[in-house]
Order: sequence, then structure tokens, then C-alpha cells
Amino acid sequence: MTKQKETVQIVKLSDFNFPAEVFIPLKSGKFIDNLISKKGGTMPATISIVVGEPGSGKTTMLVDKMTGIERNNPGKKCLYISSEMNPIDNRELAEELPQLMNLNTLYMADYEDPKSALEQALDMGWDYVIMDSFMDVKDKIKDSQTKMNASTVETWLINLLVKHTKGQNEGKKYTAFDVIQHITKGGIVTGK
Repeated sequence: MTKQKETVQIVKLSDFNFPAEVFIPLKSGKFIDNLISKKGGTMPATISIVVGEPGSGKTTMLVDKMTGIERNNPGKKCLYISSEMNPIDNRELAEELPQLMNLNTLYMADYEDPKSALEQALDMGWDYVIMDSFMDVKDKIKDSQTKMNASTVETWLINLLVKHTKGQNEGKKYTAFDVIQHITKGGIVTGK
């Protein structure tokens, strides 16, 4: 199979017309706003990787950030993608993290075809999405797709996120993603 040659286009930044909302940060009202951008909040159309050991507080920090974004940005849509926990697990976790109770959540384990479920959910259009976690989402999709290996799934998943940062969804939302990635105590990325 030969690849078709792509046509290269040379452009100027002035050729692009972005909506003003792409340059307005999603403010959570938390200290983290000042760490993640010069404008003081999560910028639309971005993908950030949050790396740490299991139990280090990544989910807690991001769920707290998400509830702040929802509170401080009326009309903005947020989605929590839970690939590792099911509703019962999250209900138990909500005793320590009550913000989980009212988040729009996609439970990946609930679907026989998690690839399709993720595509459909993201196509609804979201301003801010937490993916918990990248490797587990990748593994669930790989395990359900007989024609996709780990490398193919990873490329597909990254391309899917990039697509949504460009506003290519039903809501034309330039989605900002915080993607959780676990590492072991030795600094090794888990799930590979």
C-alpha cells in the first residue's frame, strides 16, 4: 500500500480566524490557575499531561479544579472520563471527594465498544475534559479492538484529542484536556 503524497501549504498566522473564546482562560479560582498559564487559568484548545504516582492526588486536584471551572464559568461544559473506576468505586471515593457527585462522567468500563463511546461522548462538545487515565483508556480500547495494536490505538487517541482541541465536534468547542498519566515509584510510565 503506497501513501498518497500530501500537498504542503505554507500559511501565515494572519490567515487564521480563531474565535475570541480560544484566548479566554477557564478560571477555577484555585492556586493552580496561576501555575498553568500566564493568563491565570486553563487555556482552551490545550492538552496537559498530569503525571504522578498512584495515590499522589492527581484526580483529587483535577476534580477540584473542574468544580471550580464549572462554578466560575457558567455555561461551560465539563466532562470527567473515568476509565479506572466504576460508579460504585466513585461513590465510595465521593465520601472523601464529594465534588464527584455532580460531575458529568463517562464510565469507560460500562461499554463493550469503549472506542465508539469515547468518540460519541467527545463529539457532544466539551469546554474542559479530564481523562483519568490515558493508559487505561488506551488499554480498554486496544482490548476491545481486534484490528488495532497498542501503537495504533495510542496514535488514534492522541489524534482524537487534537481533533477536539481544534473545535471539531458538534458543539464547536475548543476543548481543553487534562490527561492523567500514572508512573511507578521508579519513574516508569505504567500501562506499557
